[in-house]
Amino acid sequence: MSLTRKQLLIRTGAAAAWVGAGGVVLADRMGAFDAPPPFDRGSFPPPSSSAVAVLKAETYDGDLEGIVLEGLRLVDADVRRRSVVLKPNLVEFFHRSSATTDPASWSPLRTRCGGWARPR
Repeated sequence: MSLTRKQLLIRTGAAAAWVGAGGVVLADRMGAFDAPPPFDRGSFPPPSSSAVAVLKAETYDGDLEGIVLEGLRLVDADVRRRSVVLKPNLVEFFHRSSATTDPASWSPLRTRCGGWARPR
């Protein structure tokens, strides 16, 4: 049996339509088109509060150690045997430029604070 190009295109299109329709029926039976269950706020515990200090350093040449230690004091943080993430450039914008922090600027702080402050 030989097929013409027109017959091949029609039969291929029909087969694709059947496969697509079967996929839609299967997805419907699996619940893909069902509405999501209602959100019950009581099912989730309320978020706990976190101590946060946002402090400003005019330059990286200033007293970074003092600023960071002041922030730790303000939030009453005990960082012994803990991982500490320092987030420089929290909000900073320079027109036509990006604001980045050189990890080397944190090296003196890491040394002075006993090695607990590591740039990430």
